[in-house]
Amino acid sequence: MALTPSFANLFAASNESEVPRRFVFIRKSNGVRPKELALPTFSETEKKADGEKQAMQVDLENHELPAWMQSLESHKSHLTILQGLSCKMSENGHWSYSSVMGAYKSGRNSLSGIKRATIDFELARLSPSPFGHVELSLTGNYSSFRKGIVAGYSAPSPHQRNYCYADPQTAYDELFKSVTNPDAVDSDNAMLQFLQVFARRRIV
Repeated sequence: MALTPSFANLFAASNESEVPRRFVFIRKSNGVRPKELALPTFSETEKKADGEKQAMQVDLENHELPAWMQSLESHKSHLTILQGLSCKMSENGHWSYSSVMGAYKSGRNSLSGIKRATIDFELARLSPSPFGHVELSLTGNYSSFRKGIVAGYSAPSPHQRNYCYADPQTAYDELFKSVTNPDAVDSDNAMLQFLQVFARRRIV
């Protein structure tokens, strides 16, 4: 309920004269701990309020971003850090999959547990863009882990899982194929190939 005043702006109808919105969600297996988002230039009063988990609001233009976010420093005027959302509305452990972004308890890894579309898909529908929705699922050192296109963690609708890029190279090759390899656009679609294999696996 504390976020209610922000909803009017967040879900407002898009204006063609406005700069297109981009929403970036970071889903981390063990969560992003509060201290990782605390701004290093907090005043003593702000540090105290942050440490005591009091409601507070500061202007990013007056602060430096944490070291791991320094690459976004030049984009601060277009950035909002929203912290304090609890995971109590979903599972507090592994295998929760879509429930974190959908705010429901889904049980173990099952399509039947996906109750609704996740918030990233809902925001994508409200703010259309050329790619609509892009999900990356990078695990550890991607050179030795998953590659290609795999089942994702977001959900476009009930009982349906999204599919995502498991490594940066696949994402780059697929998203920019019309520019980097125009001849392959019609003949080589990795996402369609993955879906064909996945569908056959489910039928069997």
